[in-house]
Amino acid sequence: MILKGQVATEFFVYSSVFLIVVLSAYSVIFFVQNIEKSNMDLLYVKSFGENFAVHINTAMNAQEGFNYTMKFDKRILGKEYRVLFRPTESGKNAFTFISWSEKNISYVYPIGNIALLNGTCVSKPIPPKLYYEINTNLEMVNFYNDGEKIIISQMGC
Repeated sequence: MILKGQVATEFFVYSSVFLIVVLSAYSVIFFVQNIEKSNMDLLYVKSFGENFAVHINTAMNAQEGFNYTMKFDKRILGKEYRVLFRPTESGKNAFTFISWSEKNISYVYPIGNIALLNGTCVSKPIPPKLYYEINTNLEMVNFYNDGEKIIISQMGC
């Protein structure tokens, strides 16, 4: 004969084991999901930076007089970022850099061997700083190919 106390004890033991299994499964799924979201954020930032490299490479490969205005967001996933252009150095490629403040990461993109020049609203490099930085709050940048160099400029500063 089973006593009422034994039935209650067995019920709580089985319920506790089931609860532990369910919470463990939930924790594993939650952990994996957070890792995947973090990776998706990094891939988004990387592709965001690739857009800058693709557009400036397009301007470099185009003929003299090519002019392109690229529009972009002020923030990446709600967080600030920086876009820098490093001019070419005697026969070496120039580079585009994107740095995202949220995860403290940076991506580098080679952009070809052509001189870069800053136009309006683009910060001039002050030695030892060798980079042009665009103002991401202006939400657009213009690339102009004058045949010898790419002029990077912005409007509205």
